[in-house]
Amino acid sequence: MTARSSIFPTASDRRPGDRPHQPAGPAQASASACPVPASDPSFFAAQAALFYERLPHGLALSDPDGRLVCANRALRRLLGTGESLPEPTLAGLIARLCPAVTPVRAAAMAAATQRWHTPNHPMIGPSGQALHVRLLFESVPFPDGRTGHTLTVEDTTSHKTAIDAWRRRQTQYRSLVEGGADAMCRFLPDLSLLYANAPFCRLFGLSRRGAVGKSLLSLVSLEAGRAVVDAVSALSPRQPAGEVDLLLGYADDRPRWLRLTVRGFFYRTGHLKDCQAVGADVSDHKLAEDRFIHASRLVSLGALVSGVAHEVSNPNQAIALNARLCQDLWEPVAEAAARLAQAAAMPGSPGARGPTLADALADMPALLADMADCSGRIADIVSELKEFGSHDDGSGFAPVAVNDAVRAAARLMRPTLKRSTRRFSLRLCREGPVVLGRRQRLEQVLVNLLENACLALPNQDAPIVVETALAPEGDAVRVLVRDAGTGIAPGDLRRVTEPFFTTRRGQGGTGLGLSISHKIAREHGGSLELLPNAGPGVTAVVALPLAGLRQEGLP
Repeated sequence: MTARSSIFPTASDRRPGDRPHQPAGPAQASASACPVPASDPSFFAAQAALFYERLPHGLALSDPDGRLVCANRALRRLLGTGESLPEPTLAGLIARLCPAVTPVRAAAMAAATQRWHTPNHPMIGPSGQALHVRLLFESVPFPDGRTGHTLTVEDTTSHKTAIDAWRRRQTQYRSLVEGGADAMCRFLPDLSLLYANAPFCRLFGLSRRGAVGKSLLSLVSLEAGRAVVDAVSALSPRQPAGEVDLLLGYADDRPRWLRLTVRGFFYRTGHLKDCQAVGADVSDHKLAEDRFIHASRLVSLGALVSGVAHEVSNPNQAIALNARLCQDLWEPVAEAAARLAQAAAMPGSPGARGPTLADALADMPALLADMADCSGRIADIVSELKEFGSHDDGSGFAPVAVNDAVRAAARLMRPTLKRSTRRFSLRLCREGPVVLGRRQRLEQVLVNLLENACLALPNQDAPIVVETALAPEGDAVRVLVRDAGTGIAPGDLRRVTEPFFTTRRGQGGTGLGLSISHKIAREHGGSLELLPNAGPGVTAVVALPLAGLRQEGLP
């Protein structure tokens, strides 16, 4: 058998007497369903040769003596040999395809049929590029009874390149996830963990195996768990990401805060498949933020103190005056009491001068009551100032009566309100709504809104109305601060809650009051909006969820 580069038949392959195959005419087609006689092997050989020639994988045939008989087009193109055979022998072809394989190993590979062999090293292609292949050997019986081999060669370069790139990305991802400082986890919609990286396990004291299947709610407090549930429930295909701050506890009398950024992954139906969360330690950031808010509260306190000084002065003067009157009345009372002890008579002696005992007994209760009332007013003012100016330790939310917080803010702002308007009114709802929050911060929001309303009034005849009401849905309470001031331009309404944005830069505005108020409202699960009135002025709307409804939704 002579070697040839292609197994496609040529004219020299035909035997004497064979006729070239002609297409069947209509008569032939009607006479038989097969256009080629079954006794004509040359046609089937030609079709088989054409099939092997067009295979996408390389194919070679060797005789029992190891000589290469033929190679198809894909193998010749892979090795860049044109129309000639790549190598004279099968062993030479194996050595070319597998540069690092020894002859003994090549013989063993040829003997191990019906299995794929993947060389450890790439071969060098026609253009000098590295090519990765895998080989499959099969035994082929020859007419003389001996056995040859077929070799199938598959070019796996693109596959190997893709696998290597995937492994590199996997290594980079693992180094990023496992070697970073941020805690990362993946969990199902029921909050059971699927994966947790090393920083996450260290943060919560878990082992890698023990973390899988554990509920995220069992690792945090009830309040933090409620916040996680709310964040996950708010995810949707249109808004797949959310952020929540969790208070994990205290270390060295300092709160430990974890900011959890949650990303949801959804099925095509829109249902939540699972979530991935990245947690960053924001304890220092929160501490600096609390100090900044406290400093802002102290700035407001400084503005309040100047007006409060007048409020404290009036009741103090009344107390001083009433105290002197009580002293003047006490002397005749004492003398009258002495005479009563001697004469047992109710009125004073006929010759006594000054107030009678009856006058003293009638006036003294009123004077004492007035003194007590003035003293109580001073105590209330000082208490409100002390509470407003005290540092918020962020220890957690507690029930807060919204109407009480509104009254306290109005008392603090009373001097400013008196100077700014003669038409201030409170309209508090009768239901007495209660929210979960921090009273100091809610009062700070109301003080900021009242101060802005006072600054916006053109004169003392312009009104300010503070109103509390339940939302139409019944799940929240709204506090409305409505003024009839100069208003805000429509283009600026969207930006008033941005830090350092102010329309009163020339009047000393810092652009922080509404920004801080907006942040505090969001911390309480609510919102702050500024809406233009139908007439002059703006209405600030603070919406806060009711205390009883914040507990729903927990599993």
